[in-house]
Amino acid sequence: MPPITPQNEAIIEVAGGVDTHCDTHTAAVIDGVGRVLGSRQFPADPAGYAALLAWMSSFGRLAVVGI
Repeated sequence: MPPITPQNEAIIEVAGGVDTHCDTHTAAVIDGVGRVLGSRQFPADPAGYAALLAWMSSFGRLAVVGI
């Protein structure tokens, strides 16, 4: 019998936005119809940039980012 829940969920496209500041960057992710999926603040340093990108990508396929 096949499982009730699919093994491969559909990957959605998401868009990100980043409000840059000297010490931190505030990011948000929205879906294809404009619903906010999340927002979070990251340090403005190399580790923060990597964390920001990984966080945005965790919501789906990152199609575009506006800064």
